[in-house]
Order: sequence, then structure tokens, then C-alpha cells
Amino acid sequence: MIAHRFMRHLLFTLCSGLLLSGCSSPSSEIEYYQFAQSLPINQPIVAPASTALVLADPILFGAISNRGIAMKHSANQMRSARAHLWDQPLDGMLLNSAEQQLIAALPDVFVSKKRSALPYSNQQHHYELQWELTEFNGGLTHNAEISGLWRIIKFNNGLADVVLLNQYFNVSVDLTQDGYSGLVQALEQAWQQVVLQSAKEFEQHIIHNN
Repeated sequence: MIAHRFMRHLLFTLCSGLLLSGCSSPSSEIEYYQFAQSLPINQPIVAPASTALVLADPILFGAISNRGIAMKHSANQMRSARAHLWDQPLDGMLLNSAEQQLIAALPDVFVSKKRSALPYSNQQHHYELQWELTEFNGGLTHNAEISGLWRIIKFNNGLADVVLLNQYFNVSVDLTQDGYSGLVQALEQAWQQVVLQSAKEFEQHIIHNN
């Protein structure tokens, strides 16, 4: 009788272990995503007195700072995907995309991700573009949404001098196809809108006033 109970307990334990093992194993392979944009970078050769713009690493808050692509599940809940990940850290991908766009949009400006890459005379006197993102995710209405703020700071003698522009943004782009590929495509379009708007403001308020 004791042996019979022991065998039943052992069988139950083994079956439970197999069940938990099956539940914990991945049901699908991990898929990685990146932006499709690939603009040719033809950085103009500028004179030392030309305007220089340094791009700071974007700051990401909350779930969007994870490698998993973020999705909004309610007005108060955000989740990061486990099997659908960014191919590289999102802040770096956003920065590379912004650099490509700004070089194309501002041909008379020396744009760089690193201050050390600027012409020597511009390293002490230049502008810096900063981003802070609170949303970069799928929305509740079959859309992609990004929000946050960007600012442009003037540097003199290598130190931050004054904030010249400070603008909040909230952009939504409808998905044209289902799935994470469609979401990534829409997020890239939304980011392009934000970057091009900052380029327009920089050109209008800073370049034309110099």
C-alpha cells in the first residue's frame, strides 16, 4: 500500500514537471526588427565657421527602454514583447536614423553624433539636439505612437549656455499592415516626422537668424 502511494506520488511529480517544462519552453523563435531607412550619407565639407550640430543619445523612459517592442494594452498598462525584439538598442537605432535624416535635411550644417568629430573650431561653439521619449510603442487603435520632447542647446566654450528651443511632440501613425513589421514601419515614419520637424525649426530659428 505504501509502495503504491509512493509510485502514484512519483508519477504525479514527473507529469507535473513535464507539464511545467512544456509551458516554460518558447513556443516560437525570437524575431528581430530594425528600421528600413538607409539614406546615403554625404556629409558636406564645411568651413570652420559653419554651423555645427551635435546629436545627443535619446533618453527613453519606461517600457520603451527595453529590447522588446512595447505595446499599449490599456490606458494604464504597457507591455514589452518577449519574442519580438529590436535588432539593436533602440536609443542607438533612433540616433543613427536621426543622423542620416538631419545630414540630408541640413546640408549647410555639420551634423555629428560625437563632438570630437566636429571641426576643431566648432568643438567649443556648437549646438546640441537632445531627445526625451516617453512613448515609442503600439497604440490601442491599430496605430503607432511616439511622444516626448526635443530641445536645442547652444554651447559656448564647451559648456551649455542656453536652451534655444524646447518643444513637446505627440505623433500617431496608423498601421498600413498588421503585425510587428507593420508597427515598426509606422514607428519609423513617426520618428521621421519628429526629426524632420526639429530640422525645420533649427533651420528657421537658428540658421536664418545667424
